[in-house]
Amino acid sequence: MPDTIPETLFEQLYRRALTADDRRRLLDVKSALRLSDHDELWPLIMTLDHYSVIISAAENKIIQVFDEQLADVEAAVKASETAAIRNADRAVARAVQKGVEQLGTILAKKRSETTPARIIKKQFAIAATIGGLAAVAFLGVGWTAAHYYFETNFNICTGHVFRITDGGLGCYLR
Repeated sequence: MPDTIPETLFEQLYRRALTADDRRRLLDVKSALRLSDHDELWPLIMTLDHYSVIISAAENKIIQVFDEQLADVEAAVKASETAAIRNADRAVARAVQKGVEQLGTILAKKRSETTPARIIKKQFAIAATIGGLAAVAFLGVGWTAAHYYFETNFNICTGHVFRITDGGLGCYLR
C-alpha cells in the first residue's frame, strides 16, 4: 500500500494545501484501517478529521483566552490588595497619631496643673510606658480592624488561592 492519500479531496474539504502533520495523521488512519487511495471511506474520514482539527484549535484558543483573563484578574486582585493594605496602613497611622496627640494633650494638661517639683520620676516613667503601650494597642487594633474590614467587604484573599471543581477559585483564609 503506497503512502499516498487523496490530496485533491483534502484540498476541497479543508480549502488549503496538505501539511506534513496532516499527511502523517491521515497516513496513520490509512494504515490502521488498511484503506486504499480510492476507498469510499475517505470523504467521511477527512470530514471527521476536519471537524477534529477545528475543535482542537477552538479548545486551544479558549484555554489561551482563559489563561490571559485569569492573569488579568489575578493582577487586578493583587493591585486591589496592595491599595487596601496601603489605605489600611494610612488609617492605622492616622489613628495612632490622633491617639498620641490626645495623650499628649492630656499629659500637658496634667503637667500644667501640677508643678514639676511634685512629679516623681517613677510616675513620669509609668505614664510614658502606659502611653507607649496605648499607642501600640491603638496601632494593633486599628490595623486588625482595617484589615478585617477590607478582607470581608472586598473579598480580598490573603491566603493561598486554589481551584475548585467547577473551575472557580477558592481561598484559604489566614
